[in-house]
Amino acid sequence: MKREERNEEEEEKMKKFFLLMENIRATRILWQTAPTKRQKRESSLWQPAFEWEDFLQAESSNTKDGGISGGNKRKKEEGRTDSCVDLRLGL
Repeated sequence: MKREERNEEEEEKMKKFFLLMENIRATRILWQTAPTKRQKRESSLWQPAFEWEDFLQAESSNTKDGGISGGNKRKKEEGRTDSCVDLRLGL
């Protein structure tokens, strides 16, 4: 009786093992044949297309408003002496 129970248990374990192996094979085949989500996501990324006009407009608006370029602002800051530490290195 114990032998029969052992044999049945072993047979069930073997069935489970082979079922697991079949599932692994099926999953591997699916992954190999189907495109992954990562590849789809990469292909749909937005790629910017810049034109020279984009930069020319931004440049002209910044200089009129005293925006980013601010050349006069730098000259004024260089003349200031109200800082505590002189960060200019004389080499």
